[in-house]
Amino acid sequence: MLNATLAGGVAMGANADMITSPFGALLLGFCAGAVSAFGFSHITPFVRSKLGLHDTCGVLYLHCIPGIMGALVSAIVAAMADDTFGEMYTNNNVFSMASKGRTARQQAGY
Repeated sequence: MLNATLAGGVAMGANADMITSPFGALLLGFCAGAVSAFGFSHITPFVRSKLGLHDTCGVLYLHCIPGIMGALVSAIVAAMADDTFGEMYTNNNVFSMASKGRTARQQAGY
């Protein structure tokens, strides 16, 4: 249960300042926690028996998969930044790359 709680924080780390609604943060944290708990309890024995990998600390399900989830959500949220943040996006208050002429979708690609 502790790993699932930490996995929610790992997933939110990259985009904590960009998600503007509590619903988005709760949804991402719940999904990361569920994936972490399911992976640790059900996929770890499978990976250990079939591939011979022994993840003693649950690094794969605590940091790797929630981190990838957070990165994907960061790209999605960054792509919608000009719609979500509006004036703040163009005035460089949130995204510094707007001054270099990148659109929100281009920045999400980077």
